[in-house]
Amino acid sequence: MRYDIAKALGRLGAVEPLIDIIKDIDKERDKLSNTRNDILLREYMVRSTAIEALGQIGDARAVEPLINTLKNDNSSNRREAATALGKIGDKRAVPALSEAALRDDYVHVREDAVKALKYLGCEITKEQLIRINYDLMADNDERNRCDAAEKLLEIAEPEGISWLVKALMDDNSNRFLAAAWTVCYSFRIDEIKRSIGEETFCRTIKGAMTSVIEKITNAELQQGINALNEVTTRALQVIEKYGDESALASLNELLANLNKKREDEGYRKEYIQTADYGGWVDNEGKIEMVNRIIKNIEKRQIV
Repeated sequence: MRYDIAKALGRLGAVEPLIDIIKDIDKERDKLSNTRNDILLREYMVRSTAIEALGQIGDARAVEPLINTLKNDNSSNRREAATALGKIGDKRAVPALSEAALRDDYVHVREDAVKALKYLGCEITKEQLIRINYDLMADNDERNRCDAAEKLLEIAEPEGISWLVKALMDDNSNRFLAAAWTVCYSFRIDEIKRSIGEETFCRTIKGAMTSVIEKITNAELQQGINALNEVTTRALQVIEKYGDESALASLNELLANLNKKREDEGYRKEYIQTADYGGWVDNEGKIEMVNRIIKNIEKRQIV
């Protein structure tokens, strides 16, 4: 019902009632936080419809309410508010859009704020955009940090690979995870290889390999049979794709450590039948992974 009303108000160009919808939902924010997800989603959709309509209408009366929406807890609504402010084209929005472009927690909100600033004749520099996305690679949200890494490659290409190498050597585990996933699986990697040449690309990646190898030899990560956490697993994936003989000693050390732990702790295949947690099967898969990487690196050296 409220959604249909918002759509109708948009068709009529009724600015003040549309603004009231945004303000009403903002006032109800605390109450909505304890609401069922389906109801909460409908309310956000109502606001989304109102925001989009205000952008299409282009009335300057909507600028301040939309600026306030940039501080809203829903990232989709913040994106829509940024886009609407860009369409309205009022310079009063520049400070708030600049703040969103540089500091919002979500990469796509930042991206839409940057686009809105362009509509207003204000550019964020390439260097600022690179720093924005590099910072976002430390985000706790996996999708957000990986999106930031992809965006960094897009903005900084072809030198974006140097930023990923920097992230692979970073002490921040989230930033490392984003960089490791991207160098292994991003479709942009092949484009960069073609752009700068295979030899230059490999030489750049190898600049981070010492740091990546350290991720699998960290004693703290080797305590217990289920020690191969996400950081170690991602490090192994990077080594499998780009590693050479310099990684073999550490890989063999890790393999020996895991095998010893399995024997010392007396794990048996029957464990899976009586325990809630399938540690045996899980760890066996990881041991197979390390074995596979060692064999692949050895084969590459022969070739």
